[in-house]
Amino acid sequence: MADGIQKFNWEANIAKVTAGWSDGPHFKNPNLAPAMVIVDGTGPGVDAKLHVAPVKEASIDDVWNQRRANGK
Repeated sequence: MADGIQKFNWEANIAKVTAGWSDGPHFKNPNLAPAMVIVDGTGPGVDAKLHVAPVKEASIDDVWNQRRANGK
């Protein structure tokens, strides 16, 4: 220690951090995610929240082939 300032030691600092993290759930596994359940469809209330409603099938009155045949 010089002038009350501890000498920097990279290896010692990394060892302290590693020792602190090694007992935790994120050590060597930083991407923990909650367990997922895959279901078919949407959950209750999702359709209402997204304003889902049946869509009428649109009729095509002016298709590209008809316009081309008419010279338009």
